[in-house]
Formats: sequence, structure tokens, C-alpha cells
Amino acid sequence: MVELRIKPFLRGDDFEGEVVVEFLNEGEYVPIKDKDGTTKDVFNIDIKLPTGEVRTWSPNYKSSTYLYRKLGGNSFTWVGKSVSLVSMPLLSFGKMTNAVYVKGSV
Repeated sequence: MVELRIKPFLRGDDFEGEVVVEFLNEGEYVPIKDKDGTTKDVFNIDIKLPTGEVRTWSPNYKSSTYLYRKLGGNSFTWVGKSVSLVSMPLLSFGKMTNAVYVKGSV
């Protein structure tokens, strides 16, 4: 029997307000299928929350652009660095949800 090792993804409901997280690895691009069947690559990176929990985060375009400008384009250099994330309400597909955005590098 093979036991699946699935890391939970970071969601906006996992914390309130602002939280400082640490990058644990350089991340990777993972192919996913859109609702229309097309495949696109999504960047996933492991982070550590202040509670010690490890989550996988998929930064949105705005957050990715900020990370690129502030920390550089080589995510290997992000390992061990910290950033501040904020959970903000967002209307998505007609429902209110909490989205995760980068607030700043620490």
C-alpha cells in the first residue's frame, strides 16, 4: 500500500489579518487543467506558518510580481527568507472568499 503524502494548501481562511511566513524550498511549477480543459503551469512553494505548520502556497499574479521585484527571479534564493502575508476578502465566482496576498518582505 502506498500512503499519499499531500501537503495542505494555504488558504485565506487559515489565518486572520497578517502573518509572517518563511520559504522552505524553491518551489516548482505544476501543470493543472482549467475549467475549459486547457493546461497551464501554476507555481507552488512550501512555507512555514508561525505555528510551525507547513503549507503549500500558490501565489497569485500580483503576489508573484511583488516577490519577483523584491526577492529576485531565482526562487532558490528565497529559501529561508520571510514575507508578510495578508488575508483579504475577495469576490470570486459570485462568492465571498478570503484571498492571500503578499504584504511585504521582512
